[in-house]
Amino acid sequence: MIKERLLSALSAAVAELAPGSAAPSAHLDVPPTPELGDFSTDVALQVARESRQAPAAVARALAERLVPAEGSQLAALLDRVDVAPSGVLNFRLRSDWRETALHEACELGASFGRQDEGGEKILVEFVSADPTGPLTVTHGRGAVLGDAICRLLEATGHQVSREYYVNDAGTQAETLGKSLDAALAGRKEALGEYLETLASAFRAERASLGAAGIGSPQALAQTAAKVVVAEHRAVLERLGVRFDQWRSEAELHTAGRTDEALDLLRSGGHTYTSDGAEWLRTTAFGEASDHALRRGNGQLTYLAGDLAYHLDKFRRGYARVVDVWGTEHAHYVERTQAGMMALGIDPGSLEIVIFQPVRVRVDGMLVEGMASSSNGLGNPSGNNVPLEEVLERVGPEAARWLYLSRPSGVSLELDLDKDRLSDPTNPSVRVRSALSRAQSASAANPLERASPQTASLSAASPPQLLLANLLVRFPDEVRAAAADREPAHLSRYALSVADAYLAVADDATGAEADSSPPVLLSRATAVVLTNSLSILGFAA
Repeated sequence: MIKERLLSALSAAVAELAPGSAAPSAHLDVPPTPELGDFSTDVALQVARESRQAPAAVARALAERLVPAEGSQLAALLDRVDVAPSGVLNFRLRSDWRETALHEACELGASFGRQDEGGEKILVEFVSADPTGPLTVTHGRGAVLGDAICRLLEATGHQVSREYYVNDAGTQAETLGKSLDAALAGRKEALGEYLETLASAFRAERASLGAAGIGSPQALAQTAAKVVVAEHRAVLERLGVRFDQWRSEAELHTAGRTDEALDLLRSGGHTYTSDGAEWLRTTAFGEASDHALRRGNGQLTYLAGDLAYHLDKFRRGYARVVDVWGTEHAHYVERTQAGMMALGIDPGSLEIVIFQPVRVRVDGMLVEGMASSSNGLGNPSGNNVPLEEVLERVGPEAARWLYLSRPSGVSLELDLDKDRLSDPTNPSVRVRSALSRAQSASAANPLERASPQTASLSAASPPQLLLANLLVRFPDEVRAAAADREPAHLSRYALSVADAYLAVADDATGAEADSSPPVLLSRATAVVLTNSLSILGFAA
């Protein structure tokens, strides 16, 4: 909140000094050493470049405009603004600013760090695995990442819908239906263990209904897809992931949405026919080559269906769409954005988050895959250890934390022997330990009944000041994680807060003068860790 107020004042000063569209956006950083101040900005250097003035002169002019009026909110926070010879502005806050901020955090409670208004209507699509086999450990990462992104967006004021796109049409679904139909007819098929189990269930059903009881291979594929999707839903619910909408690709085609998208592309002059196939001129939008929409045999390509699906998303009134894709789909990003432009949709309103796969280690050895999870329809990409097995081995909460422990663009490794929730080295255990101790200290000495000494930071030790500085950053950490679509930022921040609090609590326990941290720090830590866990999708 404090940083927000300073930014508002700084932005107003920049706009007054450098009016017009060329004025740079104001920003604040934490100086490399505390001696320089609490916040700093080099925005004066940017203004100086635009206006061709000396940076120090611009910085002095900005500093004069930042002198707070007596009695204002800024006067209650800001002590002074120093101008470095380089033109960098260093903000020094009042000595009691941390205390003021922490009292505000305690008063706000569950709403601290959250924003209620001013957001967009956003659709986030994630997981969307082919309904041809069980969810894998890598699907689990996409599920937790997508869910946490939704929670971050909601925490920053956006209206969010979660969607799972069921790929129950196309080549994969067709192959699934044909393979199951052949197995039911007694023809030899190498289905793999998972689909063999599914085929056995259908054999029993067909025996009870008669030879035509389940219908054609197409109908069989649709029925099988529903069975698999129900299993996906159950596993995801164990992981704490829910969806508002389950969208069917087959229903999209049946409703004519694909034909509408193709007609729109044709009417815009963005398609052509060559060698019997229909192509999209993606080279007109920066792609190195054009891409087929319909093959020479008349079958639609994945791109055709995907563009129709994205057009449908925006026609449902969403201002922004976020897709969470595995790295195997990374090569589709540019062609999808080109397709958006061809459809007349601002490509900036579609965000695609790419996450890296997950590897699993068991008994110290890397597991590249398990035959029991093979879908029998080709070589699965990434590690195909079943997600359900991971949840059984380490527990849903430990798995969720581990999925959020590293940035999405970095590969992840899970150790099914060491990464259990019962392991005291598990990061989520440290966070919960800190939360429990902070809550206990707060309950033993509530803030409203605390003495001035225990509720004040006037004689705070360096570890206590480090903790206080971390706590007051919480709203900024939430906003930054949401803006970057990167929940790992917040999980790492929460772990830093937990470790800082445990260090303070352990230090206080060993001291003769006091047996607990200042109650203000305990109460604020409990608020920040509770809210962090809630936003990340954990029950606090």
